[in-house]
Amino acid sequence: MNDYKSLFTPRETKDQRVFTAEVMQKIRRLQPADSFWQVFARWAFPALALSFGALVITVSYSVEPQAVSAETFVLDDEETVYTIEWVAPQ
Repeated sequence: MNDYKSLFTPRETKDQRVFTAEVMQKIRRLQPADSFWQVFARWAFPALALSFGALVITVSYSVEPQAVSAETFVLDDEETVYTIEWVAPQ
């Protein structure tokens, strides 16, 4: 009778924090160490993207737009391009 009781009763478990710490320690032991390039790429690529974005924003902010008046668009000296009318077949 005692054998059945031990079979169906739940096992005593450790404290949840201790269990989690042991599992994480086993995972770290089984996981290979990161190489230098993986660690470098993990922070270097986002930093490079951020600095490039800041450079683009800075350059685009510092460039002054050209002063263009409405008269320039209306009285432009370029040749006028006319659309060709479609000729219906006869």
